[in-house]
Amino acid sequence: MVTHHRYAEVAGRRIFYREAGSPAAPAVVLLHGTPSSSHQYRNLIPALADRYHVIAPDYPGFGHSDVPGVDEFKYTFDNVDFDFLPAAWLVKVDSVRASMTMSQPFQEVWLPKDIDIQAAVTTAIGQFSFRQAVNYHDYREANVTSKVFIPGSSKKR
Repeated sequence: MVTHHRYAEVAGRRIFYREAGSPAAPAVVLLHGTPSSSHQYRNLIPALADRYHVIAPDYPGFGHSDVPGVDEFKYTFDNVDFDFLPAAWLVKVDSVRASMTMSQPFQEVWLPKDIDIQAAVTTAIGQFSFRQAVNYHDYREANVTSKVFIPGSSKKR
């Protein structure tokens, strides 16, 4: 399998990445540590490419990517944009909250009565939040409701 060496313009900088496999296959993104680059995956990429769409970028300042000065770029992992990835599936969890209410139907027996989970996430295609609530009627059967909220949209899905 051929590994392609490519560049993408991201936030005004040239970012180098290695890519192999069919874009129709499930994607695998190989992120390097520091100090390193995508070169560390040169043997792994072809081994995965027959089953996956493999992408291995070089962070700014590493490998073949642009090297901005420290006065113009904050060298932290949270400052790295991945806009060039074909990755609407990439998710960053912004917040998660979970709570559970217990009840005691019998002496020394505690069972869940309500479970509420809320989360806000950011994907490559935008932000959304969701809420899932579970209410146990008789401790054997649960009523589950799920709602997805998309900012800027009046629709609840």
